[in-house]
Amino acid sequence: MYKWNLEEIISLSYLSQLSNRKLSKILLEYDCFENAQKSKKEVELRAILEQSNLFTKTILDNSQAKKDLELCHKNNINILPICDPNYPELLKTIYDPPAILYYKGQLKDLTKSISVVGTRHNSIYGKLACEEFVKQFANSGVAIVSGMASGIDSIGHQTCIKQGGYTIAVVAFGLNTPKGNIKKNVDNIIDSGGCVISQYSPNTIAKRGYFLARNRIISGLTRATLIIESGVKGGSLWTAKFALDQSREVYALPGRVFDEKKLRYSSFSITKCSSNCNFSRANS
Repeated sequence: MYKWNLEEIISLSYLSQLSNRKLSKILLEYDCFENAQKSKKEVELRAILEQSNLFTKTILDNSQAKKDLELCHKNNINILPICDPNYPELLKTIYDPPAILYYKGQLKDLTKSISVVGTRHNSIYGKLACEEFVKQFANSGVAIVSGMASGIDSIGHQTCIKQGGYTIAVVAFGLNTPKGNIKKNVDNIIDSGGCVISQYSPNTIAKRGYFLARNRIISGLTRATLIIESGVKGGSLWTAKFALDQSREVYALPGRVFDEKKLRYSSFSITKCSSNCNFSRANS
């Protein structure tokens, strides 16, 4: 059983010099902050702490972490460090897993699960296909993981909820920031018994690079990923690449090849079972 204090873990996560990967390594290798700090191997950690405003003498300044914990408690946001036994096992095996997960709702077992992602500009065909696949998955007890973006992602979440299934949304913002329709979508997933996950602290505003980082979590939580009508530069192609790099199964449902309006979303093939994600565009 780990002895880490959540205040200490969150405080360490604020150290810009301490990478997520390094923090994960420390949390998994040592059972408490004191042992990590005293270890002769952690010269880099001690140097970072001594240079940081968060470090005073022999203890961490946990003031910001305390504010985060209070905010999480007030808004029913759970905090799950990588050293916690409830941390998703599949996610823990990927390259650079999040050192900390923040989530709202119920985080259930993902032994039977699949990621379903795709274009924000889906065709009617793509919508119908996504709905049919997700219905079959949900009725078979397979959890649906996606990114809550408009288009295929949202269709996947909504269809799963309608079928009484379990769905997880992985988002690129802090869980205390959603407003308007985004908050409504978050609430719908949570109210259905699902879960919304973020690697970012509660008040973090989404930035462009955060969405790409989010995609590795979507694929990392499941054993397989289904791509539906991905665009040329769509984020779902990155999800496919992450999945293959993580040695997960990848399946693709392209758009209709003769639909000129949707040609940019349809003329792709994905080479499966390869360490590299190979995308080829058909001549148009």
